[in-house]
Amino acid sequence: MKMIDKKSKYRSIRISGDVFFTLLTIVVLIGAFFGSLYYREISAMDFVKTSSIVDYFCDAEKTISFWGCFSYSLIKNTILMIIIFVSGACIIGHPLCIVVLLYKGLNIGTALSITYSDSDVENFFVPFLHILIDAVVSTFALALSAKEGIKLSNELLKLVISNKLEDDLNKNIKLYLLKFAVLFAIIILLSLIQSTLFIIIG
Repeated sequence: MKMIDKKSKYRSIRISGDVFFTLLTIVVLIGAFFGSLYYREISAMDFVKTSSIVDYFCDAEKTISFWGCFSYSLIKNTILMIIIFVSGACIIGHPLCIVVLLYKGLNIGTALSITYSDSDVENFFVPFLHILIDAVVSTFALALSAKEGIKLSNELLKLVISNKLEDDLNKNIKLYLLKFAVLFAIIILLSLIQSTLFIIIG
């Protein structure tokens, strides 16, 4: 009977984790929705266009090398992941994790809007493919990062409130570092994929 209870408890925790990840992904989609509306309202101000991935692939695609593309893709996503990583190590880092996901969504929505409005049918596919790959993979990695960051932030907050050191805190911190190392490897892989596609199809 106890084994059944433990299994059902584990299953419920796992489902709640999946639901939480889904909710974080929806945050990115909400940001993308407002990003497309934002672009439509203000006609893509220069600072918005500069922050968008489409600015790289459309305006500078003939002058940037493989490693230029790699570093561009790597840096912009790594900065966001570092912000989430540091936020997770703070007791009130939850809001910043959400803000990062919203910003990523705004970036995606703006990029898609710029591509749709500024490209003709023949030149639409390549930048759209780059944006789509970046959106899917980086959203997956950043949403997982935010999930882990908020989880650790909750544990630290509970630690401060209870004023009691939990035995598995060190283990959780090590696991936190390991998970972020894996997620960072995904970002590196994304950058390599985008750079390779950049060389092959432009």
